[in-house]
Amino acid sequence: MGPPSDRPFAVGASIGAAVTSAALVLRLAWGAPFDRLVASATVVGAIVAAITAHVASLLPGPDAPYAGDDARMVAWIIGGVAALYVATPFLQIFTRTGRVRFSYPVLFEHSWNNAFVGAIALLFTGAAWAVLGIWAALFSIVDIDVFAELFGSTPFVITFSFTGFGAGLALGRASEATIATLRRVTLLMAQLLLPVVCVVALLFLAVLPATGLTPLWKTGSATPLVLSLLAVLAVSLNALHEDGQRPPPPRWTSWLVRAAAVSMPVYAGIALRASTLRIDQYGLSPTRIYAICLIAIAGVFSCGYAIAALRRRADWMRGLEPANVVGALFAAAIAVAIALPPLDPLRLSALDQFGRFASRRVPAADFDFAALRFQLGRYGWERLRAIEALSDHPEAAAAHAAIADVRAAASHWQLERPDPVRARDLHFTIVPAGATTPDGFVEAILAAAPSLARECKREPTCTLIAVDLDADARDEWCVVALMGWYENVSGHCWTMGGERAWRSIGRLALRGDSMPGSDVQQLLRSAPLPLRPPRYREIELRAGTTLVVTPEP
Repeated sequence: MGPPSDRPFAVGASIGAAVTSAALVLRLAWGAPFDRLVASATVVGAIVAAITAHVASLLPGPDAPYAGDDARMVAWIIGGVAALYVATPFLQIFTRTGRVRFSYPVLFEHSWNNAFVGAIALLFTGAAWAVLGIWAALFSIVDIDVFAELFGSTPFVITFSFTGFGAGLALGRASEATIATLRRVTLLMAQLLLPVVCVVALLFLAVLPATGLTPLWKTGSATPLVLSLLAVLAVSLNALHEDGQRPPPPRWTSWLVRAAAVSMPVYAGIALRASTLRIDQYGLSPTRIYAICLIAIAGVFSCGYAIAALRRRADWMRGLEPANVVGALFAAAIAVAIALPPLDPLRLSALDQFGRFASRRVPAADFDFAALRFQLGRYGWERLRAIEALSDHPEAAAAHAAIADVRAAASHWQLERPDPVRARDLHFTIVPAGATTPDGFVEAILAAAPSLARECKREPTCTLIAVDLDADARDEWCVVALMGWYENVSGHCWTMGGERAWRSIGRLALRGDSMPGSDVQQLLRSAPLPLRPPRYREIELRAGTTLVVTPEP
């Protein structure tokens, strides 16, 4: 299985998870009989500790030759929180009554209240950390760094974060009037948005026969879009029904909502089709398995809501109640199940990817060997070794060569091959106007600054300027580009050297007052700009802001 896991971390993580989950149950169910309260917190803590210990035991030690197992811990943290959120309202009722009978209005109230109590706790913890950050920054200004070092130490971070969150929980629990107001306002907003959401859901389905699903597949994000719509629709439906004590909605609203509820399984089917298309094309991956789990949960809720809407009764919305209970418990079960071996996303993905190559469905040239090592953890590493053992595979030699490259690489990113940039792909706005690109200059850019060249594929982000930087009566040529979505300025300059060959003279850097990259481009293109010494004179964009050549070493 590879290098052993970090056992001290696994033990510490399981203890921390047990204490945290048990304390959460104690805090939220406080006021119930002590024996049931302690028993419930102990059982929850033991279950969470056992699962956490299993997940942490799969994390490799520092010398492991593979990566990706950390994703399993992140998924369990998110799933564990979701499972606790679902289970806590049931525990709150059980600890108070001692009976396994759960009133839906009480479940509804606890679930919403717990969400707002948790939000207040997070807000309080964040505010407390902000105060400490200001504290540390103020003293660092006068060279007193002891507070910054203390606040950044791991023991302090853990202790303070848990203490702050616990204090925030107590604050939220003590603010019943505030919680009730927040719940009421949130439900009212969702109720007001419900007709709009229903109209959107029905209109989109109405136009699909004319447009087909191809435009949706082309977005590359069909599944998250559809799941987001289903989530908004489900929350709005429950906001209208609330705890089941409200009178039925007006007839026109009821029919509109019924129609939208009946459409929900169709959307779940669209999301499922979008994900299965990706799986058929690229195979299983942890992300796609998580998507399938979310679609299954959405499908349970959607089918339950649709069945309720098809009931020919005025109080059909009461059918949402069993659908919500079953759907919530199913979601909690899925969150726990994917942390255990049978449904482990990394294990299933590694087996599926291995099967795609071993069965010759995917040629070696198209197979992502690096994903097995860097994204699928120890299970991927085992399948990589299993591929090496496929001596009778017709592409065994190509697979061995690719695996050798994967073993030698330090990261998945190192093996990514960006699309080649060709001279004809580059686009420039040339300054001064009317000038032409000198011979061989584009090839010099491709050879010396490929990352800069890639940016120049996106017209019109690059400006090419001819400017005499060293006052020798001969122009140097500089390329200025906007890099990334934040549009930082990046530039490089060349001069014609001996034997009519272009020689890099350095990078361009912005000095002085800050300026948006788009403003830099606009100023460069607007008019001739003054130059300032020393050797490579600075390009003065405006008073206090210049572009400076940083010579090559």
